[in-house]
Amino acid sequence: MRDGLSHLLKREAMAVGVDVADHGDGSVDLTVRIAVDNGVSIPMVCENIRNEVSYHVLNATGIPVSLVHIYVDSVKG
Repeated sequence: MRDGLSHLLKREAMAVGVDVADHGDGSVDLTVRIAVDNGVSIPMVCENIRNEVSYHVLNATGIPVSLVHIYVDSVKG
């Protein structure tokens, strides 16, 4: 799945458009802004991003992610 996300979201742009809100209880909310290619399933892409981001943030930092808000800023193509 990681390669699929890298294909949909260009690798160099993956860190752009991410905001973090700290709850103060040890968890965070993330807001991610993305652009997708025309013809992809936006709900499927968003669900995959939510799962991947939550997993990798928890795995890398030990900080649980409460919510991942995803905004599709544009559809290319």
